[in-house]
Amino acid sequence: MPQITFVRHGTTENMERSILNGLTNSPLSARGREEARRVAEAMRGRSFDAFYASPIGRAMETAQAIAEVIGMDPVPLEDLREIDFGWMENGKLLIPARPSLQGLREWMWVYCFGIAGLTGESVGQIERRVTGLLPELYNHGGHERVLVVSHTMVHRVVAAHFLGTKLSIREHANYIEPCAFSEFDLDESGALVEARLNQTEHLQGLNGE
Repeated sequence: MPQITFVRHGTTENMERSILNGLTNSPLSARGREEARRVAEAMRGRSFDAFYASPIGRAMETAQAIAEVIGMDPVPLEDLREIDFGWMENGKLLIPARPSLQGLREWMWVYCFGIAGLTGESVGQIERRVTGLLPELYNHGGHERVLVVSHTMVHRVVAAHFLGTKLSIREHANYIEPCAFSEFDLDESGALVEARLNQTEHLQGLNGE
């Protein structure tokens, strides 16, 4: 049975400073490097037939940590890159943290993606880019188990595609934590059999729990 495992990259220095990066790279922070080490350990002992990663530095840095554990080098695929936020790239995210202001947070994200659509890459464009790549991931060279390290919006596109839901830009729609992973079990036609989203057990304790 084909299976695709998607890993999000670790926390970056700019994420910790609330700076928005899509195509622009920011290196992993100390926390991000620890997250990458932990997700690499979570992949230990598992076998994969193919290993792909976004070419953007934060994803490749995470993938290299995994590579050292599983003994496979990641193959960079351009279509796994994050959305281009255009004018919003490297901008400060002035998004309030208080739960009571969640509605305002949602509108701020709508604004970010609106600017992306005008000056960078639209949601529709990344959706077409990523869904167009999927057949190559799970039906190329007889690959059965595929590991992918990529970004938030790529994950959202993949989850929406396999679950048959509308792609959402809401902040927590199909959200995946840094260095969490999701698994999609497929039948031979590429249809979803089972999905396990946002697995984070290996990250427990990072926040002092």
